[in-house]
Amino acid sequence: MLTGGNVADCTQDINLIFNDPLPSDDYVPFRALFRDMPEPFTGPATASGGLVNTKIDRKLFETMARFEMRAGATEADARKSVASALNQAAV
Repeated sequence: MLTGGNVADCTQDINLIFNDPLPSDDYVPFRALFRDMPEPFTGPATASGGLVNTKIDRKLFETMARFEMRAGATEADARKSVASALNQAAV
């Protein structure tokens, strides 16, 4: 049963839960999940609604932008965020 209370009790609780000391400060358990991810897309937006990558379907872009506008975003913000997300996915 967990004790609760002062710092000594917290240390006891940690030992009860984990049975071992916590990992060192430099322990990064999820580092391997991100090591093979591509770098984020940082290219400039163009005048064509922010679309840079020609692989992006224009109808998909327009549909997603309209959805964002219905959710309350301004047209400029919707187009910018959708273009950014689609460019990221297309890399």
